[in-house]
Amino acid sequence: MVTVILAEKPNQAKSYVEALNKFERCDGYFRVYDDILNDEETYITYCIGHLIELVPPEKYNEKWKQWNLNNLPIFPEKFQFQVAKETRGQFKKVKELLLKADTIVIATDCDREGENIAWSTINLSGCHTKSKTFKRLWINSLEKEAVREGLKNLKNANDYISNYYEAQTRQIADWLIGFNASPLYTLNFKNRGIDETFSVGRVQTPTLYMIYQRQLDIENFKKEKYYQFQFNLNYNDIEFKVEPIDNLKFKSKEDLYNYLSENNVVNGSNVLTVRNIQENEKKVSSPKLHSLSSLQTRMNNLLGSSPKKTLESAEKLYLAKFLSYPRTDKHHITNKEFDYLNKNIESYKDFLGIDSDTIYNEPRKRYCDGSKVGSHYAIILSKKIPTKDEFEAFSDLEKAIYLEIARTVVAMFLDDYIYKETTIDFSCKNIDFRSKGTTPQKLGWKNLFNSMDSTKETILPNLQVADEVSGELELLEKVTRPPKLFTEGSLITAMKTASKTLDEEEAKEILDEVEGIGTEATRADIIETLKDNDYIVVVKKNIIVTAKGKALCQALKHQPLLSSVEMTAKWESYLKKIGEREERATQDIFLENVKKFILHLIDTVDKDVSSADLESYKIFLDEKAQKDKLADCPRCDGSLLKKKTFIGCSNYPDCEFSLPLKFRNKALTGANILDLASGKETIVKGIKSQQDEKKKYNAIIKLTDEGLKFVGFANSKHKKGR
Repeated sequence: MVTVILAEKPNQAKSYVEALNKFERCDGYFRVYDDILNDEETYITYCIGHLIELVPPEKYNEKWKQWNLNNLPIFPEKFQFQVAKETRGQFKKVKELLLKADTIVIATDCDREGENIAWSTINLSGCHTKSKTFKRLWINSLEKEAVREGLKNLKNANDYISNYYEAQTRQIADWLIGFNASPLYTLNFKNRGIDETFSVGRVQTPTLYMIYQRQLDIENFKKEKYYQFQFNLNYNDIEFKVEPIDNLKFKSKEDLYNYLSENNVVNGSNVLTVRNIQENEKKVSSPKLHSLSSLQTRMNNLLGSSPKKTLESAEKLYLAKFLSYPRTDKHHITNKEFDYLNKNIESYKDFLGIDSDTIYNEPRKRYCDGSKVGSHYAIILSKKIPTKDEFEAFSDLEKAIYLEIARTVVAMFLDDYIYKETTIDFSCKNIDFRSKGTTPQKLGWKNLFNSMDSTKETILPNLQVADEVSGELELLEKVTRPPKLFTEGSLITAMKTASKTLDEEEAKEILDEVEGIGTEATRADIIETLKDNDYIVVVKKNIIVTAKGKALCQALKHQPLLSSVEMTAKWESYLKKIGEREERATQDIFLENVKKFILHLIDTVDKDVSSADLESYKIFLDEKAQKDKLADCPRCDGSLLKKKTFIGCSNYPDCEFSLPLKFRNKALTGANILDLASGKETIVKGIKSQQDEKKKYNAIIKLTDEGLKFVGFANSKHKKGR
């Protein structure tokens, strides 16, 4: 009997291998041996992320390669999949093993995409047959004990296959919208003189619109003055303030003074009488354990780290077996995880260099609730603790992430933060006032977070009921403040908690159910996609919608299915039902509705684009083109512009002229590009020798039909442009 264990990526496979007694390394896989493996032959192989992808439109019909309104809609009769070009070699090895397997163990990441990667690979290999047995390795840690325990208790793979159908449906829906809506908007903009590519997506577009709406609110915000008042008191050399219990606001000074006069309060010194004093001891529990979203938000606030970088760093720590699975939306763990954390608490404390007593050695609902865990628990420490050398080898972001998780985990066991809150109520004539003071009694878990700044004392004097204190009236002139721009951290939170901004109860419930728009695993990529498409930029942590992003949003305002978080949530809700095997929720029904929506877009987008403010965007593009122009295109009347990976013509795709950014790893200068575009030879200076990197040379090159051609070595006598 042959068993093949299919991992998602090489590092994951390596962790599985290291948990077993013996292995042989082969090309693209491992043969493994261990008593817990009952079969005669067991292999561990791996995908390289998504080995399998949907084929592009031109594979179905050559005419679909060209963006043309007459070619829309693009609806293949049956969706086809292919091996990604860069992973064909590994797919061949995986396929050979899967074909000979009697039992296939799916050991990809324990989430929807992990199921999609595994089953897509199995299906394209022709191995999804009744003659084979399919099992599932479902673990949240790559530590040796967790891997071995998981292999001993493999689950039935069919219990999770609906997650694959959900992920595949999402994948196909995104393909349909991307390959139809993107050319549809792009071509309609082009018909009105905007020669830019507009990418449109099921989740990225409503996210963009949410940022745009916030920016509009800020731009349209009108500051308004308002007035308040307080008393400044001094008793036994202790200065403090009292404010009206009712949060009173006045549109003018006159209104404020009229109110004071009506209540017999004078402008100046007044006597306030103590009418009530309360002292309460309050306890604050440590922060909840981190989900991926809360960790991303925290790292963005602390270090300005992008959500994508935080996810990548957390995954590195997971693959190195220092953290549990990071792509989780949960803040809870089960009692099982609590037990192993409790057993290792002293080691964790030693790592953090603290000697605080552990007070809570029994699980508490705030942190431990199996009913709220689902497939994955919160991000926590593994049993493996980095040595000093290992920790020093971490990047700065990895260090910050590990310390943050370590502190939240250890804080769960420490005493509460305890403080005394004193509330003193005063009266002055007919108006009631209040002052609050806080005095920390025990910092508890706050010691871990260096939070003394956030626990400042507010000292109040020792007063008794009926005491009288003289206070000076102070007039406060204030202005209303606009909402804040999104940061990447606050956007992640907003995507997860989008329901808080809605009025419609049904939409709120749906968004609460699916936990906002996007998923823990995709939100970071969505933000990066918006950056890559030049819809947003990040300036001093704040997200700003670009002129291009504004133009698209203006065209989207009449399409709630693409612009509103409510409709996105309804899509996500239906997809979730597919994953939960609800009888009436099927891939076919969902995709038919997507197609109906695309047909609706084809009928309406022309009108939507015409309603956008395109003139201001055209002016912006003209100014940008002049600024970014490197040279005239030698093949048409366009301009050569620097793209991400090459230099291309502004008239693309009508003109496909391009130049590389570098020659022999040396960046071309502006002068080089001008020479080449005008048909002249040019000198590229300072190219490193392949034989000796310390040596450099100057090369004469020219542009031919085959690309850049080396003409010879330049010397001091050679004149550029001969």
